Amino acid sequence: MSQVEYAAHRNVSKQAIGKMIKSGKIPTTVRGGRKMIDAAEADFALGENRMRVNSDDEDPRDAFGAGYAPGMGPGSGGGNAAASSASSGLTKARTASEVYRAKIAELEFNERVGQLIRVDDARRAMERCAEMLVRGLDQLPTHADDLATAFSRNGVAGLREALKGVSRDLRQTLSDNMRLTAADDEGDD
Repeated sequence: MSQVEYAAHRNVSKQAIGKMIKSGKIPTTVRGGRKMIDAAEADFALGENRMRVNSDDEDPRDAFGAGYAPGMGPGSGGGNAAASSASSGLTKARTASEVYRAKIAELEFNERVGQLIRVDDARRAMERCAEMLVRGLDQLPTHADDLATAFSRNGVAGLREALKGVSRDLRQTLSDNMRLTAADDEGDD
């Protein structure tokens, strides 16, 4: 694969690939007078050359892009593959740990700014809302006389107007009670 094709494969510029080849991060082979790149080998090499957590027996320059190809650094030898594997495992573990911490921090932040509430708080608030709705519905029969009077005076149109009034009163009562409940919840904190 040519440098241009590999640049398109990695979604980077040809110049970036050229710099990585010069620094030794991407191995090349010469075919027909042109530098060619084996995509799988180059991807593997780039994966090995990215910054990672070092173990005590590794050269720290490797992690910061000193340009050593895999197995070609100053500490390369028969036993370095195990150290590299251990370092890779440590990197993955630390990455997972940091991702977890970041998610927890994000959740705590969202809770502090009011974008997130605890399930128990939501359940308690829903129970209070349901109690208010049931109380309002239980009071509907008290409007029977007013509804009957409206129907006898103006028929269905009068009944409709009376029901709209009852609905408006019920909404206002629920709204007022919700504000009181919200004020109680803020006072509890």
